[in-house]
Amino acid sequence: MTLPAHYVLDPETETQVQALMDELGIPRWKFVMDQTNAERLLAAVKYAKEIGKWGPRADLHLDDPEHEQHLYAEYPQGHDPIPEGALSDRLYQLSNLAYVGWGRRDRTAVVLGWDSCPHSFIWDNLDLDTGLKIPGYLWGGLIFHGVVPSDGMSDGTFSVNLTPTTGWSIHT
Repeated sequence: MTLPAHYVLDPETETQVQALMDELGIPRWKFVMDQTNAERLLAAVKYAKEIGKWGPRADLHLDDPEHEQHLYAEYPQGHDPIPEGALSDRLYQLSNLAYVGWGRRDRTAVVLGWDSCPHSFIWDNLDLDTGLKIPGYLWGGLIFHGVVPSDGMSDGTFSVNLTPTTGWSIHT
């Protein structure tokens, strides 16, 4: 399989994205992105860590932190080990949305694309054999909701919620 040239990352960004996917336990082929969106994803991860919406709480010392069931089984009820709207959790969920039809799940990836909102992305499914998006299948947004603290007042996400929240969510 040869991906279009715009999906090739510079070596430093490639290494950072690979380390991120390894940290989450996501196979490398599950996410495909161009240079701009890879850099946006790394910036979103940095931001998620700053606001405490990245992944499992730092005080947890579990053997298998990327699997939600294990975390909830090991942690007392009522004490959520993964913050609601955690970016790590949403990336893991997106990696499992790869197209399942025709037994080709291992030949598809999620493409993260540019979105006009800070720290938000559009996503689609890519056929790894052809390098083309899969028409008519799931697509949507990985959207950050909440106050962007650059000015501490406005909601820079341009999204409307019936119940105000801070964090990432998957929209289809």
